[in-house]
Amino acid sequence: MKHRILLAISLFVVLAGALPASAHVTQHCTVGFFKNHSQFLNSGTCTNFVFDQNTLVSDMFPGVDSCVGSLTFLELLKSPSSVCGDASTLPGAEIILLRQAITRAANASNSTPPSCDAVYGTITRTNAAIDDAIFTDNRQEMISLSQVDDTLSNRCLEVPNSSLFLPNRQPIRKKRLDKSRVHIRSVRLPGE
Repeated sequence: MKHRILLAISLFVVLAGALPASAHVTQHCTVGFFKNHSQFLNSGTCTNFVFDQNTLVSDMFPGVDSCVGSLTFLELLKSPSSVCGDASTLPGAEIILLRQAITRAANASNSTPPSCDAVYGTITRTNAAIDDAIFTDNRQEMISLSQVDDTLSNRCLEVPNSSLFLPNRQPIRKKRLDKSRVHIRSVRLPGE
C-alpha cells in the first residue's frame, strides 16, 4: 500500500512538472519526424543541456541501463523497444520513455523561440522517473510519463526553422454525439 501511495504521489509531481513546461513549446513533431529528419535532432541555442543525434543516451540520462546508455539519440529513436532485451523489462520501458523525452526536448529546442526551460524540465523529470522506477522496480511510472510526452508531441505542424509545412496527421475532428442513437442496456448483477 505504501508503494502505491508513493508511486501516486511521485507520478502526480512528475505530471505537474510536465504540463507547465509544455506551455512554451511551439513545435510538435513526432518520434518518426526526428528519425527521418535527424538534422533537427539537436539542442539548438539551448546551452543548459547540449545534444545532437550523436549524443550518447548515458550522457544525458546517466541512470539508464548500460545497453540503453550505449545508444546514440538517433540509434535509440530508430531501435525497437526490445533492442536491450524484452520490452516488458525496465530497459524496455527506458527506451519507450526516452524516445518520447528526446522528441520532447528536440521539439522544445526547435520551438520559436526556443524553450530551453522545457528542455531542462523534460530531461530533469525523465531522469527522476528513471531513478524512481529503478528504485521501486516498477516500470509503470516511465510508461505513464512517456504517454504524457507523446500526447504533447502528437503532430508535426512545420519543419523547425523553416516555412515548409508538413501535415503529418490530419486534425482530429470531434463529432457531436447523436443522443437519439445511444442505447443504454441495463445489466443485472448476480444477487440483485
